[in-house]
Amino acid sequence: MSNDSRAGTSRTVRPGLLALGTFAAGTDAFLVSGVLPSLAHDLHVSAAAAGQTVTVFALTYALAAPLLAVTTQRLDRRTALLIALALLTGANALSALAPTFAVLLGARFIAALGAAQFTPHATAVVATTTPPDRRGRALAVLVGGLSAGTVIGLPAGTLLGGQAGWRAAFWLVTAITIVALLGTAWGMPSLRLPSAGWRERLRPLRDRELARLLATTVTTMIGPYAVMTYIAVVLAPATGGRASILSALLVLNGLGAVAGSALAGHLVDRAGPRPVLSAQFAALFLGLGGLAAGRTSLPVSAVLLVVWGLAGFGTAVVQQHRLALYAGPSAPLVLGLNGSAIYLGSTLGAALGGVVLGRLAGGADVLPVIAAFVLVIPLVLSVPRDMAPAGTPAGPGLLEGQDSAGGRGPGGILPVPASAGTASVRGGRRPGSPR
Repeated sequence: MSNDSRAGTSRTVRPGLLALGTFAAGTDAFLVSGVLPSLAHDLHVSAAAAGQTVTVFALTYALAAPLLAVTTQRLDRRTALLIALALLTGANALSALAPTFAVLLGARFIAALGAAQFTPHATAVVATTTPPDRRGRALAVLVGGLSAGTVIGLPAGTLLGGQAGWRAAFWLVTAITIVALLGTAWGMPSLRLPSAGWRERLRPLRDRELARLLATTVTTMIGPYAVMTYIAVVLAPATGGRASILSALLVLNGLGAVAGSALAGHLVDRAGPRPVLSAQFAALFLGLGGLAAGRTSLPVSAVLLVVWGLAGFGTAVVQQHRLALYAGPSAPLVLGLNGSAIYLGSTLGAALGGVVLGRLAGGADVLPVIAAFVLVIPLVLSVPRDMAPAGTPAGPGLLEGQDSAGGRGPGGILPVPASAGTASVRGGRRPGSPR
């Protein structure tokens, strides 16, 4: 084994460093939800139309993430992450300056390209370089960056947008992405992960078990995003339309999300993904569905948003853990597909929310109920078999049913040698990897 390969097996990239980037991406993705009324008024569009900026972002991410994961797989991961953050920075500055709704849509498209490149690469780096017994917690830190976007970024943007206008909120996100860019440039080492030929990279697309896992991710996202996209409208009876109160409620939701992500990481390392996911669905059903009756009460809304936060972001930790275990060396593509699934679900959720609010009488009352019952679909999809037999070690290069000597067991995506999980640091190359 080469010196670089040995370095790759022992060098763990700190997930907290990359969480700066997911914090920026998370704040960016959710920001429009908090400034929707003022943005719609300023750009002379309806609230439902303004909400479709979320749809553009989400749909672009869904389509771009797997393509970028495959085409940039051989890039040094530091370079790939810096390019992504540069796109996010420029796109948010353009969003803040947008003179028309059309320009804003274009800026959200560019921002989505940056997020689509950053999040899957960051997740693959953490999943591949973290020891198996700490992987769930490491992924929880990364997802915690997204959660922190709801704790700090989204409420701060909402409050700033209420005081200084929605453009100021986008300038705030621009500043956050600059900090993430500088932090990654300073602290992220040069790193190359194992890559394979095009046929091997695309083989997971034909895997039925993977399709079920990704369908679980898609359908899990629909309900929460249907409500979150129009959260200012849904909670208007409780907030009285005041940005400061909405910001406080979003802080509570975000604090629940951070706690839920961390808790999910510990629980999935101990109990496995299926029981954790089932408990999350139950809590999420309560948190979303309860808003139908509780949205007129500020205290009840606050409690329900905490419950929603505890359950919602934790599902992403569990799904990433399942997919990292299943994917082995195909992790960049598979995690890119999972990111696409998240944003496809976001797209469908935003569209569902727009239809319910625009077409149904009392849509804001009905939307939380519809969103909650959508969760029955991922609950059913998550019932089939566990990801790996009991006692099977989970690590880079180990697939479902594969033993530590290498080779493919039942259900594994790719046949790989036991050494395929190594990563090379400082530009080294794994022995036998394509040049």
